[in-house]
Amino acid sequence: MRKSVRTWVAITAVLFGASVCMAEQIDNPQYKNWAKFKPGTSVTMKMSSKMGETATESETTSTLVEVNGDKAVVETKMSMTVAGNKMDMPAQKQEIPAKIEKPAATPASTAPAATVTTEEVDAAGKKVKCNVTETTNTANGMNTKSKTWTSDEVPGMMVKSETTMDGAMKGTTTMNLTAMTIK
Repeated sequence: MRKSVRTWVAITAVLFGASVCMAEQIDNPQYKNWAKFKPGTSVTMKMSSKMGETATESETTSTLVEVNGDKAVVETKMSMTVAGNKMDMPAQKQEIPAKIEKPAATPASTAPAATVTTEEVDAAGKKVKCNVTETTNTANGMNTKSKTWTSDEVPGMMVKSETTMDGAMKGTTTMNLTAMTIK
C-alpha cells in the first residue's frame, strides 16, 4: 500500500512538473493565413539586393501543398542570380504548425522604433489593402530602415518590403509580390 502511494505521488509530481514546464500555446498567424486557401495556391516574390558592389536577384515561389487541422505544408522553389550566374535551388518543404509557443515579450528598450499604418497597393495585378510597418534600428554601427507591406488577402501575407542599410556597410533590398494563384 505504501509503495503504491509513493508511486502515485511520484507520477503526480511528474505530470504536474510537465504541465508547469509547457509553454502557453497560441494560434499561429502564419498557419491561420495559409489555412484559408486550398492546396495549389501559390505566391511568387521577386527580390533584388545590393550590398556594397554585389547585386543579387532571386525569385521565390511558395505553393501550399497540404493543409489540415494541425499544420500547413508549403513548398518553396527559388532561383537566384549572383554576378550574372543563375542557380536553381532545390525545392524545400516547410511545415507550419497550427499552434506555436507564445513569444516572450520584447523589452521596449530593445525593440526597434515602429509605426503601423494601412495602405492600398498594386501587387500581382490587383489592388491589395495592406498593413504597413516601418521600423528604424541602429546597432553595431549600422542604421537600418525597413518598410513592410502585409495583407491577410495574400497567402503567406507578404506583399512588399524595402530595406536600406547605412553605416559600416551600405545596401538596399526590395521584395515584391509578382504573381498569385488562389485555389
